[in-house]
Amino acid sequence: MKKILSLIFFVFTPYFLFTNTVCAKDYSITNADFTVQINSDGSADVTEIRTYYFDGSFSWADEWLNLDNKSQVTGNMLGNYRIANFELWEGDIQYSTHSGSGIPRSYEVNALANKFYVKWYYEALNEKKTFILKYTIQNAIINHSDIAEFYWKLIGDEWTKGTGNVTAIVYLPSKLPSDRLWGFGHGPLNGKVSIPNNIQVDFSASNLPPKKFFEVRVLFEKLEGAINTQTGSSSLNKILAEEKAFGNKTRIEGIFKLVLLLLLVAIPLWRLIYWFFVWKRVGDDKPTPQVNLSGKLHEPPSDLEPALVEALSSWNMMSTSKSIVGTVLNLVRKKVLEIKAEKGKSLFGTTKYSYSLKIINMKYIVDEKLSEREKNLVNFLFLRKGKDEIKFSEIKNMGMTDRTSANKFWRDWQKKAVDELVDLGLLDPESKKAKDRFIVEMGILLIVSYLIIHFGGAFLSKTDIGNFVIAFAIGFVILFVAALILSPFMYKKSDKGLQEYANWKAFKSYIKDYSVTKNYPIDSVILWEKYLVYGATLGVSLKALSQMPINFPAGEYNHSGLYIGGMGNASMGYGVGGMGNAGISESFTGLSSVKGND
Repeated sequence: MKKILSLIFFVFTPYFLFTNTVCAKDYSITNADFTVQINSDGSADVTEIRTYYFDGSFSWADEWLNLDNKSQVTGNMLGNYRIANFELWEGDIQYSTHSGSGIPRSYEVNALANKFYVKWYYEALNEKKTFILKYTIQNAIINHSDIAEFYWKLIGDEWTKGTGNVTAIVYLPSKLPSDRLWGFGHGPLNGKVSIPNNIQVDFSASNLPPKKFFEVRVLFEKLEGAINTQTGSSSLNKILAEEKAFGNKTRIEGIFKLVLLLLLVAIPLWRLIYWFFVWKRVGDDKPTPQVNLSGKLHEPPSDLEPALVEALSSWNMMSTSKSIVGTVLNLVRKKVLEIKAEKGKSLFGTTKYSYSLKIINMKYIVDEKLSEREKNLVNFLFLRKGKDEIKFSEIKNMGMTDRTSANKFWRDWQKKAVDELVDLGLLDPESKKAKDRFIVEMGILLIVSYLIIHFGGAFLSKTDIGNFVIAFAIGFVILFVAALILSPFMYKKSDKGLQEYANWKAFKSYIKDYSVTKNYPIDSVILWEKYLVYGATLGVSLKALSQMPINFPAGEYNHSGLYIGGMGNASMGYGVGGMGNAGISESFTGLSSVKGND
């Protein structure tokens, strides 16, 4: 469990660190406050106060006002709204009109048939600024048969930035009977409407997403004798029925979004709980049995192949290049292969050795005495290219010179280790099936997350829950990465496998300690060879293994396949371990580095 928690910390810490890093320059709109004064002549004076926070250097902003008459949507063919008396202020400083100049504290306007565009210029650097836009809607009020209507989109759906808080107060030209005043807001689901008295209607919303509109609609007593009103053909009952339909639609959308949010929370939570109990049932290993009081074994506990020893001993059941080194050393020990050393000179005149692997017992291979794994390794290194010898430098570069074949070999090498452990009864087959199902499910979640982010991002960005949904989709991606890392914990060792694991763990503990002591020299060349094979497999460096004390005749050592002739003294230091980091370990590490490259 400690390893699981450590890995979870390892996976998620970079994500949280990343989200807290400082981004490139950006800005936000913290507030947009509107005041609308409806006049007795049918016009309306609008004051818009927008507060920006700038992170970085900025010099201009713009805004579109939609002049389409909203009542046209309901079937009344009316003229577009007209804007007049436009002013732009920053605090108590009034900006001037300079078309196309780009001069700070100036603005330019472009009035089209259905849009009024304004662009203003300023100087801002890591600061907060408040801009005030003032204008008059000359024909703001529609007089219908029995009611007057003010219908205005304060924030359009072309604002590319969201707004933290939005407020609007609409003042009527005079006090009215309280039962002849109605207010309706459209756009965000969290919007609020209140009528504090019989002369004003208040509107508010928070966290308005980008490209989400905010509009207000106020119904009140008809303005008689107003010269700037337009004449509509609707009525109070029709408009109230229309708003009721809007309200029902909004409630349905709200329920849908609530259900969606609940599903986004419930589904991953449910699956996590489900897979936790699956892990407890089929993947949670029993405690590792005790081998003996010392917790050490002096000899390899079995003849299990190096790749299987390494996979069984690792937390993720994965073989690495160490098991290939162990397998090669094992084939050298069996005198199927030979490690050759050729003496040469470096550029500086010092002695330098180059190494190669050579098949010296083809009969052993032809007679099919090799295991399936050994056969695949020999075929990959030699037979598929009709060779009987290969240099270590060639092995090291296979990841670049023969990437496709090396990648396939490496994937098979790792994948088949788990299958073989299951076949040998060392892993519970049900745990492997559960792990495979877990990966498939996480893959489906990843595809769904991609579709949400790629195809639904534009749509969701206009909704109140868009950021939340996209954040959950990104969370699914992170969950998939975590699943890939943590999924091997679903593998469960059988009782036989637990005992085998405990035995190899005890042997590794002994050999690591043994490699630094001279109290008990090795008196058998056969045992020494196994120490080299399995020590390299379990991660003990060949250099350290080469320094183990021995106590057997030099003749026996010279006849070992793991003694490399032609390197001077027949001392242990000039055996396989004498190659150090420039030898066999590094060569096969280079080969294994192709994993994940297609």
